[in-house]
Amino acid sequence: MKVILKFKTNAIESEVPLVERTSVVIGRTNKSSHMISDELLSGAHCKITLMPDRLEVIDLESKNGTYLNGLRIEQSEIFLGDELRLGSTKVTIVAEKMDPPSIKALTFPGASRDRQSHGLQLDFTGARMINQGIVPPSTYESKPTTSENKELEVRKKVHSKIRLSKQEIKLRNKSRSSLASTFDIIFTFSSIALPLFLVNVFVLINPVLFENNRLLIMGGSAALSVGTFFIVNFKILKFTIGEKITGIEKIYNEQEDKI
Repeated sequence: MKVILKFKTNAIESEVPLVERTSVVIGRTNKSSHMISDELLSGAHCKITLMPDRLEVIDLESKNGTYLNGLRIEQSEIFLGDELRLGSTKVTIVAEKMDPPSIKALTFPGASRDRQSHGLQLDFTGARMINQGIVPPSTYESKPTTSENKELEVRKKVHSKIRLSKQEIKLRNKSRSSLASTFDIIFTFSSIALPLFLVNVFVLINPVLFENNRLLIMGGSAALSVGTFFIVNFKILKFTIGEKITGIEKIYNEQEDKI
């Protein structure tokens, strides 16, 4: 099995042949095996691998993303007729230079209308897809006003079951995130101040017992209090008190109903 990939950056074209069990890393610097002069590419932008029965692309955490037929992806199979976009570069398969078995292997096994949602691992970055015009406004309802709701609607339209992480939700809700951080700072200082206050109260009540070990007891109790606070918030509850108060946890848990 052999595939010829065609790269087009503005008016400059190039071709790269791939045989079974080989791959090519595409990028802007010598970190890649196929360098392309495109300022929008990362040093090592993505990797395309030809396996015995399929052609696969994996995004290498590029800054500007890897797009397959207009959708930003992390990983996907590539079929005849698909178009990859890497920065200003378009990548396609040269069908006329393939043998019949290779053409058969890389022909999508189904109706073309089903291609969009087949085997994609999507990489969504907020409302960027909508803002860049990659997904037209008609593909989502006009009701949502916040960026995370817009993105959930886009995911729904392409039948994606990928959930937004807590960090992604916080990035898309900056006002709530800032308020949550403020609450968490207050509670963190409270977790330090409360044991220090109690130790001093105990010193006043029984100075003989506590006075000589005052600093040690204060430091130990403050460390224990802060440690307990962070373990409960980040390890057990997964959400901080601030994130619960400001509704970030609620947005995260309600995703199943929106996707």
